[in-house]
Amino acid sequence: MKDSKREILEILKKEEYPIDELSQKLNISPTATRQHLMILERDDLVKKRKINVGMGRPKYIYSLTEKAELLFPKAYENFLKWVIEEVIDTQGEEKMREMIRSIARKNAQRVLEKMAGKPIREKIDILIQFANDMGYYMEFDESEGLIKVYNCLFSKSAETFGPLICIYDIEFFGTVLGTPIQRRDSKTAGSKYCSFHVTLT
Repeated sequence: MKDSKREILEILKKEEYPIDELSQKLNISPTATRQHLMILERDDLVKKRKINVGMGRPKYIYSLTEKAELLFPKAYENFLKWVIEEVIDTQGEEKMREMIRSIARKNAQRVLEKMAGKPIREKIDILIQFANDMGYYMEFDESEGLIKVYNCLFSKSAETFGPLICIYDIEFFGTVLGTPIQRRDSKTAGSKYCSFHVTLT
């Protein structure tokens, strides 16, 4: 039997509904439906909006949040892999390297203005906050001068293309910090994290 919360998400993926209609589709009571929705709302998977229905208690329509949309399969990684393969096949690997560096430098512009006049150590803190907001989940090991990345945003592509994908992080981090970056550890090579050495002086 399918879990009711998952079933609610699948129903709301197609269309938004009020509690009474959802309960009918689920074949459970409105009270049970409301309890499931409260949990999903608490977990930021569904959201509600009030609609005007005249006199009486307000009525709410439920729909999915952006966070819930991520629970459904996406082909982002596969598409990226196909694009990289196509560029390599038609224009060569060096052209792909140039494109990755160019993309990294352009994306770095989004945070460079925050770095003006800042010492390198403060720049690293700003970079880590910015990158973690993107989903990197990384930290700086000051004793070793290493940026450690625990969540690779391009993990599947990195498994296929290896160091080619790491060019993005090397170029992005180096452009933002204005200092040379060298790759050290790699998750694709069996490490628990990817790491990049930062030249602090």
